[in-house]
Amino acid sequence: MWGDYHADCHAPFDRYDFAEALVKGKDPEVLIRGGAKGFVSHLNGTGTSEKMISLGDSKGMELVLTGSSQGVPLFAKGRFYLVRNKMYQICVVAEKGKEDLIAIDKFLDSFKVK
Repeated sequence: MWGDYHADCHAPFDRYDFAEALVKGKDPEVLIRGGAKGFVSHLNGTGTSEKMISLGDSKGMELVLTGSSQGVPLFAKGRFYLVRNKMYQICVVAEKGKEDLIAIDKFLDSFKVK
């Protein structure tokens, strides 16, 4: 997992490579939801909103949730994209109440795939 750390937030980025046979013929939404479910679980979280999105021709999902880690309440927003046989997870996690929604969206919008 790659990431970027700031005083008030953590921005993890991860990529998973699936075997072509695992992805071919499968509903992309099912695979994307599986990735998002792991993120929610990792933060002991509860989803507050989700929507299907796209990045070029690739399907994705945006998820907003609240959770906690070591007793600290957290806000998180993540985007999950399935690009061919690769799942990209781009997220921002901040202490609840300290999240900068404009900066978070700017960061998430900056993600591009070639």
